[in-house]
Amino acid sequence: MSTPVRRHALIGLAVAGLAGVLAAWFLLGAGRRATVAFRAERETVVRAQALAELVTRAGLQGDQVRQVVARFTAGDSTVRSTRVILLEGLSLEASTFSEDVGEKAAPRRLQKEEKPLYDQGQRLRAAADTNREDQASMKEEIEVSPMADGSLDVAVPLLRDGVVVGFLQLVTAPPAGAAPTAPWWPALLSLLLPLALFAAAATVLPERRLVLTLAGLVLLIAGLLGFQRAGARTLGADRHAAEEAVAAHAVAVGARASALAGELGLAGQPFDPSAWDVTVFSKPYGLFSSTGQLDSGRVQAALGATAANWRSLFWLLGGFSGLLLLFFSTGTAARLWATLVTHRSAYFYVSPAMVGMLLLVFFPFFYGIALSFTGSTIYNSDKSIPEIWVGVKNYTEIISDVKVAQHSAGGWAINNQNF
Repeated sequence: MSTPVRRHALIGLAVAGLAGVLAAWFLLGAGRRATVAFRAERETVVRAQALAELVTRAGLQGDQVRQVVARFTAGDSTVRSTRVILLEGLSLEASTFSEDVGEKAAPRRLQKEEKPLYDQGQRLRAAADTNREDQASMKEEIEVSPMADGSLDVAVPLLRDGVVVGFLQLVTAPPAGAAPTAPWWPALLSLLLPLALFAAAATVLPERRLVLTLAGLVLLIAGLLGFQRAGARTLGADRHAAEEAVAAHAVAVGARASALAGELGLAGQPFDPSAWDVTVFSKPYGLFSSTGQLDSGRVQAALGATAANWRSLFWLLGGFSGLLLLFFSTGTAARLWATLVTHRSAYFYVSPAMVGMLLLVFFPFFYGIALSFTGSTIYNSDKSIPEIWVGVKNYTEIISDVKVAQHSAGGWAINNQNF
């Protein structure tokens, strides 16, 4: 392994493997944390939707609404505070927030400094109206805001005859326990095993750059594929456990809501806990029944989507790691370093321009490519790339939808999304 060709190939495999495995390990940890956050968000929305239905049954205003809010909040240690805001009359109907006591206790009219609450209610009303008029899910009808301490601030609309007349705000207690991380042993194995096999194979392989580079590529891909499969199993198990937890949580909240409704004499149809498990566009996930029984077909489809997104990440990582290996194993890195050392004064003078090109041209270019693999819109710009990652879905839709014009009863219409 003392010859330059073999040394370059080994260094290339080590650098490419380290970069690929470290990036994959980080993304796996981010994926696990995203699953935990996804579960927490859905469980919080279930609580808020359940309480909103109780408030609606209580008539949206009056003493019974305040009893519902106080007793529901007191019976759930994961709920820190709740409040009910009605847009008609700009009133605070019920609240368990610490600041809403004494002269500020509900019921009362919203004060000037509480205008953000009124604005939030108007946003929710406008989102629901826009989605209904456009018959599309474009604006979020439920607002979920993570807070600095890890708690969630959720606002769900209150409806009367299908029209948003106010909203319910629910803030959770900070989560207990540490966030999950990616297991380290698959990453270590995926990095060290290819290096050991290459070191052993290089002693018998001919000292040809092409042969050693191909051997390094094969071992690099094998190592990354091993980590990809281990990560897919981990993410699949996490997602399935999350679905079971959300279903069990919804059933438990439904039982509490039914008991509270019975105690307060709130008439109505039996609660359907599965109807509370909705997206931020108020669309049901439909992954379990009213009794908490998981729909195996839909759950498997959700797990398949998670696995597909994880695989698409590895295509990108594999391509990047492969290019990195070629950069070193072909001797390009060594020649570049020698050139930099020889002409270091010239490169020192042009380095500001090179840094400017890197930050102003190349970073936006590659960031744009990364965004093309997400479902990024102006409505979810506050979310991280792992949270909105959709893999090659956007490219698949572009390639599969080749119609530039569609005919309807009103005539021909141009499909602007294909331009």
